Amino acid sequence: MVATGPSGARSRPFGATLVLPVLLALSSPAPAQLPFEVISLSDGLPQSQVPSMAQDRDGFLWIATLGGLARFDSAAIATFTTKDGLPSNFIQELLLDREGTLWIGTAAGVARFRDRRLERFEPAGSARCRAVAEDSRGRIWLGTEEGVLRCESGACVPVLGGPSEPAVVYDVLAAGEEAWAATSRGVFRIGARGTERESCPPGLCEDARALALTSEGLWVGTATRGLWLGAGSRWAPVPLLSPGARAVYRISTGASGTFYVATNDSGLFLRRPGSAVFERWSTESGLPSNVVNFAFEDREENVWVGTDVGGLARFRGTLVRNLGPAEGLPSECVFSVSEVASDGTLWVGTLRGAARLRRTPEPRVVEVVGAAQGLANDLVFRAEEGPEGTLWVWSEGGLQRRRPGSARLGPVEELAPTVSADVWGFAFDAGGSLWVGSRGVKGGLAVLRPDGTSRVFDRLPDGTRIDLAHAVARRSAGGVWAAFGGRVAACDGERVLPLPDPPEAMRRPYVNKLFEDGKGRLWAGSSSGLARLEADGSWTLLTERLGSPYVYFIGEDGSGTVWAGTTRGVYRFGASDAVEPFTPDDGLAGWETNLNAFHADRDGVVWVGTVSGLSRYDPAAHRPNAHPPRVVVEAAELPERTVAFPASLTLSWSERSLAFRVAVLSFRSRNRTAYRARLAGLEESWLPPRRSPELRYTNLPAGDLRLLVQAVNESGLWGDVVELPVRVRPPFWMTTPFRAAALLALLGLVAGAHRSRTLLLRRRNQELERVVAERTDALANANQRLVKAQEEIARLLEASPAPSENVAQWSAALAAEVASAIGAERIGVFEVQGDSVVPLSDDELPPPSVEELRAAGPGPTRAPSAGAGGTLVPVSGMSAELRGALLVQGSSVVWDETERRLVGGFAHQLGAALDMTHMRRRLAALHEKRAATLREMHEKGIATLQVCPLCGRCFDQTAAACSEDGSSLETPRPLPFRLLGRYRFERVLGQGGMATILAARDERLARDVAIKLIRPEHFGDSEMKARFEREAKAVARISHPGVVGLFDSGELPDGTAYLVMEKLSGHDLSYLLSRDGPGTSRQVAQLAREAGAALSAAHRAGVVHRDVKPANLFLVDDPAGFRVKVLDFGLAKSMTYEKGLTQTGMIVGTPEYMSPEQVRGWNLDARTDVYSLGAVCYEALSGQRAIGGEDVGRVMVNVLVESPAPISTLLPGVPEEAAAALEAALAKEPRDRPSDVAAWAEELASALDRMPEGVPGWRFGGLPG
Repeated sequence: MVATGPSGARSRPFGATLVLPVLLALSSPAPAQLPFEVISLSDGLPQSQVPSMAQDRDGFLWIATLGGLARFDSAAIATFTTKDGLPSNFIQELLLDREGTLWIGTAAGVARFRDRRLERFEPAGSARCRAVAEDSRGRIWLGTEEGVLRCESGACVPVLGGPSEPAVVYDVLAAGEEAWAATSRGVFRIGARGTERESCPPGLCEDARALALTSEGLWVGTATRGLWLGAGSRWAPVPLLSPGARAVYRISTGASGTFYVATNDSGLFLRRPGSAVFERWSTESGLPSNVVNFAFEDREENVWVGTDVGGLARFRGTLVRNLGPAEGLPSECVFSVSEVASDGTLWVGTLRGAARLRRTPEPRVVEVVGAAQGLANDLVFRAEEGPEGTLWVWSEGGLQRRRPGSARLGPVEELAPTVSADVWGFAFDAGGSLWVGSRGVKGGLAVLRPDGTSRVFDRLPDGTRIDLAHAVARRSAGGVWAAFGGRVAACDGERVLPLPDPPEAMRRPYVNKLFEDGKGRLWAGSSSGLARLEADGSWTLLTERLGSPYVYFIGEDGSGTVWAGTTRGVYRFGASDAVEPFTPDDGLAGWETNLNAFHADRDGVVWVGTVSGLSRYDPAAHRPNAHPPRVVVEAAELPERTVAFPASLTLSWSERSLAFRVAVLSFRSRNRTAYRARLAGLEESWLPPRRSPELRYTNLPAGDLRLLVQAVNESGLWGDVVELPVRVRPPFWMTTPFRAAALLALLGLVAGAHRSRTLLLRRRNQELERVVAERTDALANANQRLVKAQEEIARLLEASPAPSENVAQWSAALAAEVASAIGAERIGVFEVQGDSVVPLSDDELPPPSVEELRAAGPGPTRAPSAGAGGTLVPVSGMSAELRGALLVQGSSVVWDETERRLVGGFAHQLGAALDMTHMRRRLAALHEKRAATLREMHEKGIATLQVCPLCGRCFDQTAAACSEDGSSLETPRPLPFRLLGRYRFERVLGQGGMATILAARDERLARDVAIKLIRPEHFGDSEMKARFEREAKAVARISHPGVVGLFDSGELPDGTAYLVMEKLSGHDLSYLLSRDGPGTSRQVAQLAREAGAALSAAHRAGVVHRDVKPANLFLVDDPAGFRVKVLDFGLAKSMTYEKGLTQTGMIVGTPEYMSPEQVRGWNLDARTDVYSLGAVCYEALSGQRAIGGEDVGRVMVNVLVESPAPISTLLPGVPEEAAAALEAALAKEPRDRPSDVAAWAEELASALDRMPEGVPGWRFGGLPG
C-alpha cells in the first residue's frame, strides 16, 4: 500500500530521535457529530467496500471497490469491470504515477489506465496485488501475494520473494530510491545495498499491515497490536484513543500535512500539522462505518474516507458543527434559539422541551426544562430570557414563565383574562414590554408593560377586528411589528398603524414571520414566499430567489447578511441582494428549518435549528473555494456512435445533431457547480450557466465550429475555458463541384424548358381563341333568353291586380299567367298559417306539409306530394321565414334559366305579399289585445300609464294633456301607472335595442328607482326574453358597489318582463367622451380601477359581461368626482352555466370593443372583458378608438387583423408600464392577455397615477373632473 504525503517526506534519513513523552501524552476531545456526505450504492458505487482511491490529472476521482473500478465526475459514477479489461473486479489498490497513468492492483493481477484506455499489465503476472508505490526515479513497486516486483520501462523484476519463496506483501512504501515492504515474513528494506530485514520487537513486524515514514521515524500499523513508531532500534506503541484500535489497515500523510491512521475496528485517527493529539472519526461522529480503509485528500482539500460496507464518505469541513441528543438536547427537532444576555448561554426550544446550552469551549446542555419543571406541553416553540432574568416559554400549551430563583414554570396571571392558550408568538420591545400574539376573545395582540399594566389591541383604524396576531417582532423605533392575517402593522403601545399590504403572491394564507434588519427594513415571510418593505413604502417580492416558498424564519448576522430559513435549506441575502444557499451540502444538519430557529450570538456565530438537529456556523471562518473547477467533455453522443473524451470532432452531414456530456470536476459543493457553453461560429454569446450534464445541439451548419466550455464553482470562481474543435462536413450537394455541375444542368434545363413552353403556349392560345368564340355565342343566347324572361315577369306583374287588395285573387291570376308562360298545366298557391298549409288558389291540389316545405331546398324541388311531374317551390318572406309554397304541375316543363327566373320572381313577390298579410293580422291582434287589456284594467279600477311624447313625463289615464308642455298624451302599451301597486312611473329615461327604461318612485320604501321593461315588439322573441332574464340573474349573482344594484324582477300578466334597479345620477362614459373628449390620466386610472374591480367581482361570480363599452360604464356624480357603475348585463354569460343559450358561432357585443374571439364566435371567458376594458381605457386616455372602420364589416375585419397604434404615438409622455399594460390587454390571442382583470387594471392605474395631467378631463356636477 502507498503512504501518500508531501514530496520529500519519504526521503528523510531513517533513524530520527524517538520522543516517547510526546506519544504518551496523546489524548483527544470527546467525539462530536461531524458533517459527512456519503457516496453509496444508491449513488452508483458498484460495491460498498472501498479499499483505495486516486485522482487523475483531469480531476476525476477513481474509487476502488470489491465489485469493480468506479470513476466519479461529481455528478455520476461510471463503472469498469472485467468486461472492460480488468483482470478482476476485486480491486485493492490504486496509484496515479507522475506520467498520469493509473495503476490498478486487483485480486488477479495488475491493470493500467493510460491514454484513456484500460489494459492489463502482463509483466505483473496474475498474483493478487495489494500494494502499488512509485519511487523518486518513477519506478513502480508492486506488492503481490508472491513478493515484491520492481517495474521499469514495461518490464518487472522480483526483488523480494517469488514463486519459489513466496512472501505475502501487505504494503509497500517507496522513499527516494528505496522501498520498505510489510510482508508475512516481516518488514524489509530494499535498496542499493540489497534487501535487509528490519529489527522489530518479537512478532511485531510479522503482524505489520501498513507503513509510513515521517521525520519522527518509521510508522508500522499492525493487524492485532495497533500502531507503532520506530526510530533506529527503538520501538514504542502509540496510544490511540480507543483501546480497541488494534487493526491498522493504512497509514498516510495528506497534502495538508495531516497524518491519517485508518483502522478496521475503531474508525479513523488523524493528527493535524503542529499537533501531538490524534482526533478520532467514527460512527459516533458521523462516519457510516468503523471499518476504515483509507483517508484521501483531493485537490480541493476535501477529505475522503473509504470504509467497508458503508461506502465512501466526504468530510464537509469544520465550519459547521451539528448538535443533537448526543450533546444533551432533548430532541434533534429544534424550533428556536435565543441568547441569555448575562452569560451568553443559549435557550433552545425543541420537540421535547427546552434546553439551556453552554456555547464554549464545547457546546453542551447544562439544563433541561420539561414536564417535571411545570412545562405545559413538550413542544416548545420559543424559550427566551427576558430583561428581568425571567424565563418565558411558549409551547403548545400556551405562554408560561419562570421567575428568577424559582425552579418551576407558572402561568402569566396578568395576561390570563386576555391571552388564550392559543399563542402565535411573543417578543420584547426596546423598553422591556412583552408583546403577545394570540387568538383572544378581547383581541389578538396584547402588551404587558414592566410596571405590570397591560393593554389589548382589538381593532385596526378602519374598524377591522383583530382576532389573532400571527406574528410579532421587535421594532427599533419602539413597540413591535405585527401581522394580522395578510396585513402588517406597526404598534407603538398606543396605536396600531397599518402598513401597505405585502404582495398578494406571498401574504396568503397569512404572514407568519416578521423581522426588521439593521437598515430599518421590514422583512415578511409566509408559507407562500418572502418580501421586503423598502424605504419608499413599496414591497420587493423575493420568493423566486429561494429554493422553497415556505419561509420559517428571518434573521441577520453580524455582517448584515439576512438569513431566511425554508423547507429546503437557508438562503443568505448579502450585498445587492446576492443570494447564497446554506444547505446540507454545506454541512447544515437538515434541509427543513423551523419557525424561530435562528440566532446570531455575541461572537458572530450563527445557530440554525432544523428538524434534524442544531447547526453551529461561524461565518468569519468561512473560506471560499479558491480552486478553479475543471471541466471535461466526457463524450459526444452521435446518432449512430459515441465518441469518448473527444479531442476534436469531424461530423458527417447526418451526424450534425448531437449531445455532449459535460462533467464539472469540483466536489466541495458539487450540487452548486455549473458550466456555461458557447459554440463559436454559431453562437455569439455564452449560454446561461447550467447544471445538466447534457448539452444538445441540432442541425448544425456545415463548416468549422469550436465548442467552448467553462466551469464555475460554488464560490463563483471560474475555471479555464476548454475548447473542442468541431467540423461538420457538407453533403455532396453542397460541395463546389456538385454546385457547378448542377448550375450547368440547370442552365440546359432552363433553355429546353423555355423552348418547350413557347411551343406549348402557342398551341394553348389557338385553343383558347376557339373556346372563347364558342362561349361568347352561348352567353349572347343566354342573355337574350334572360331579357325575355324579365320582360315577361314585368308584363305579368303589370297585368295582375295589386297584391295588397286581395292576395288570393292576385296570386291566382299571376299563377295562371306564369303557368302559361312556362308551359305548365297549372300552379297551385298555398299559405303557411302556423302548422297548417292553406290553399289560396286551386283547392283541388293537395297541399304539401310544413315538414316537406322545410326539408325542401330553395328553388324548384321534386316532392312526393306534388305527384308525377309536379315540382314544389317554397316561398319565404323578407326575414327568410317560411310563408307559403308554389306547386307547379306539368311534366313538360323544362326548368331552364328562363323558367327558374319566372317562377322565382313570382315566389319573391308572393313572399312579400304574405309578409304584409301576416303583419296586418299581428298588428290587428295586438291592437285588439291592447284595447281589451286597457278596458279590463279600467274595469278593475287600475290606473293606466300615459306618456308625454315630448318630455317623457308619466301620467295616469285621467290626465288629458302634459302639465309641463301641454302635449297630448300617448298610451305606449297597457301598463299600470303603479307597477305592482308600489312603483309609480315618473319619466321615460331612455329606450334601447331591447327595452325601455323609466324613472319611478318606490312608494313603499320612499326611494327613487329605475325600471327596465322589455319593448312590446319583442314580446314573441324568446331570445330577447332570455337575454332579459339572463341580465337579472347575472346582476343578482354579483355583489359589488361597482355593479348597479338590482331590487326586484319578474313578469307582468301580459308577458312584459321588468327589472327594478337603483337609479343613478350622472352620465355614461360615451356621453362624456363625446362632450368633453379624453379624461385626465388620474380619471382614467380611477375608471380602470373601479371598472376592473366590478368586472372581477362578476368573474368571481362566474359571469362574463361580453359587452363592456363606454355606454355601459356609468360615471355617477360624487363629491370626490365620480364613481363607476357597470351597466347592462343583457349579454352577460355564465362561465359555468347556460352553455346552450347562445348559438354556436353567434356574434354578440359591440364591434368596436369586441375581442377577436367574440368576432369569431368562439367560446368566451374573462379575458374577453379584459380586452374590452382595455379598448375602453385606450379611448378614454387618447380620445381615439383602438380599432375603427368605415362600417361594421370593416370594423370586425380590423379587430381580427389590425393592431392598435401604440398609445405613446398618440399621447407622448405616457409611462412605459401603462403602454405595456394596454398592449397586453389588446393582444389578439386570449392566452397572451392577463386573466385577472382587477390585477391588470391596478397595474395600468398605478402607472397612470404617476403621469402628469395634460387635458382638462371630464366635468361632473358642474365641478372640474
